[in-house]
This record gives sequence, structure tokens and C-alpha cells, in this order.
Amino acid sequence: MTQMEHLEKTEKALSRFPSVAQHIIFPRGASEASDIISSVAIILELDLSTADENKYHKILSMYSTFIYFKMSEKQPPADIILSSFIKDFAEFFPRGVLAKAVITYFIIHLRSPSFVIATKNNLATIDFFIPIFFPDHEHVDVNKTAHLMNLDDPEFGLVPNKPIYTVGVNGSRLYLSALKTSNGESIKWARRGCTQVEGVHGLVDVYDICLENGTPYKTIFINMYGVDTSKKAPCGFIIGA
Repeated sequence: MTQMEHLEKTEKALSRFPSVAQHIIFPRGASEASDIISSVAIILELDLSTADENKYHKILSMYSTFIYFKMSEKQPPADIILSSFIKDFAEFFPRGVLAKAVITYFIIHLRSPSFVIATKNNLATIDFFIPIFFPDHEHVDVNKTAHLMNLDDPEFGLVPNKPIYTVGVNGSRLYLSALKTSNGESIKWARRGCTQVEGVHGLVDVYDICLENGTPYKTIFINMYGVDTSKKAPCGFIIGA
């Protein structure tokens, strides 16, 4: 998709908001709306080339909902905003941590409009601020010792109850980016979804791994509520340089 096509869909989605609302919510106009859509797409791993005007509008509606909360006389805490997002935009948020990441981006953007997520590496900033805006120590505290378990088990990372531990969304992506097959081949991955596993604190993400040519390779399981991002590769993989 060209930048022109992206801007065209952005402008159409933006035009569906009343003129007054556009000026209040998106003071920099289509340029700001474009930045917001692109940044949210990277967080949620959305392919904007296949997204229509309606999906663009829904992303902008997320931001307008956030602004509405922030303009309320009694600003609700972040957890209330989170609950609203998960309910009203359920199609985008199969797990709460993604909603936290989007809201965190909105908070930063509101305070610093020039902040844009241009690459996946920018997500490190989001991961840094999520625990500040959404203090949640329960899973991480419990997992302080769990991340050291099963490291020498041949099933490590290959079954749901022996997951690889990482720190946040960006930690998972950095880990996956470093993985290669045991023969040194590059891989591609796709997140199938997530699952709750008895005895594991926090949802476990399921990733299907393929070779560069698209041949299915293995499925691995990652828990992003670790105290550190694992440096151990599952059987059949190595951590590349």
C-alpha cells in the first residue's frame, strides 16, 4: 500500500467525525490521525494494506474514546479505561496487554504528539511505560522463579505448560526476531492466539513458526510476564547473533 492510499483511507475515516470533534480530538488533522493509525497498527500487528476505511475509523474511534475519558470532569483511572476498551473494541484485543499497550501509546501521544511508533523497536518505549500506567505485579512476582524452570527440559518452549518467558510485547518480538533454526535458517512467525494454562501465571501466547519459504516448522509457547527475556532457545532452534 502506498502512502497516498494510506492517507486517502485516513481522510475518509476522519471525515466521519463531526467537524468540531475533528478539531478537538485531532488538532493536527489528517497527519495526526495517520500517525495514530500507523502506530496502533504496529502495536496490534495489523496489516493496513488489507484494512478498509471502517477499520481505520474504528482505530480513530479508540483514540476519540480515550480523549473523551481524559476530558471528563472526573478522569477515570487507567484500569477503567482499559475495561471500556476491552469491551467496546473486543475485536482488536484478544488479550488485555494489547489494550494496555494501545492506551499507553495514547497517553504518551497526548503528552508528546510527535511520538510515533515507526518500527517494532519503538515498542520498547511502550513496554517501559505499561507497568507505570498499569501497575500489575501479580504475574511477574509469581514468575520470578518460574522463568528458571524447565530450561534443560527438551519440551522447553514447545508445550504450553513449559513456556518461554519474556518481558512484555516487545520482549516477545525481540526474542522471536533472534531465533533461527538449529541449522541457522531464518524463520517467520505468526501469533495463533493465546491460552490459559493451569499452573502458569499469565496467558501463554501460541506462535506458529515457519521457514522463510513458508514451510511449517514448529509451534512455540511464550509467556510475556517474565522478570527477564529468556536467552535459551527451544530444541530445534538457536539464538542468532
